[in-house]
Amino acid sequence: MIIGIDGRELERGKVTGIGRYLLNFLKFATTLKKDYQFILYGNQFTCLDYKSSNLTLKIILERITATWDHVLLPAHLKNDSVDVFLSPYIKAPILSPCPYITTIHDLLFLSTPEYTGWRYKLYNEIFKIFGKLVSKRASAIIADSEYSKKDIIKIFGVDEEKINVISLGISDEYKPVTNLYSIEKIKNIYNIKGKYILYVGNFKPHKNVKRLIEAFAEATPHLTPTLQRGEGVGIKLVLGGKRDKFVPLLEEQVNNLGIGDSVIFTDFIKDEDLPYLYSGAELFVYPSLYEGFGLPLLEAMACGTPVICSNTTSLPEVVWDAGILINPEDVKSMASAISKLLKDDMMREDLKIKGLNRAKEFTVEKCSLKILSLIESTV
Repeated sequence: MIIGIDGRELERGKVTGIGRYLLNFLKFATTLKKDYQFILYGNQFTCLDYKSSNLTLKIILERITATWDHVLLPAHLKNDSVDVFLSPYIKAPILSPCPYITTIHDLLFLSTPEYTGWRYKLYNEIFKIFGKLVSKRASAIIADSEYSKKDIIKIFGVDEEKINVISLGISDEYKPVTNLYSIEKIKNIYNIKGKYILYVGNFKPHKNVKRLIEAFAEATPHLTPTLQRGEGVGIKLVLGGKRDKFVPLLEEQVNNLGIGDSVIFTDFIKDEDLPYLYSGAELFVYPSLYEGFGLPLLEAMACGTPVICSNTTSLPEVVWDAGILINPEDVKSMASAISKLLKDDMMREDLKIKGLNRAKEFTVEKCSLKILSLIESTV
């Protein structure tokens, strides 16, 4: 069998979440299925640091994306006699010469346009038409969660039977780090001292970091008895994520609340550093208003970090009973959960164990096996 894959998310120095998802699948699938041939179609920016005898990288120059998607790629798929094409996102050649599977991680920009800005309204409407066409022509669709599946059905009008929910998996690098010296060494890189609460993600409005900052400011005074016992002195809020255009507004908010010395913006965190920062945190808070899945939650739980997250969209599917679910729009509720969990050692230990067990259900192997099975059933 010859499997074609869109590899444009694998760029040198800019590997996205989708890129990591794709690379994890490639490493697993090429090892398990040595009799299959995998052709990764990239553009001039694609960089593949992984090699396998049954994996070929083909570079197709991309000047106009629509031409690459719908003219150049189909020609290569036909010429290479590809049996099935896999797209790791909602892009695929409408007139594909072979069956194709498309992946839709979330439809944030269509289901909640208020989070994407008015400038993208026309683009979103055009993309909705394109998305419907791609989805209806696809042999199968992969969704990360039941919530995303419902969104796809609602927005694109796709038959339920065509959508396959395949949860994301986390690699085994995410595990508890017990070497305190190693944790401190990584903390120092990001100027983190003492105990801290951690958030990892971007700072777009739907991530709801503004309310997290408010909740932290409100929770801090309620920690006074704890501080007097010497536990949690100087507790910090560490906001882990690459600086974007939303950070200056959040920094202004932090200063207005008078908590500038207690909030740390790390900027970009290297993937290899994340297990150390998760493991070193007292707890992980993920207050997002919309998620197609919520991978950072799984990463935190796999590292033994107690989690607090929103009770909305896909997040309850991921966490189940292994974390504290809160209304992300209720600052007082969020602050109360933070304060309570920081003070309750037994609760943190209980959530740590539950989180570790829950995270074991979401592995790269399980995810990749399901994708391979779907590919085989499509041909």
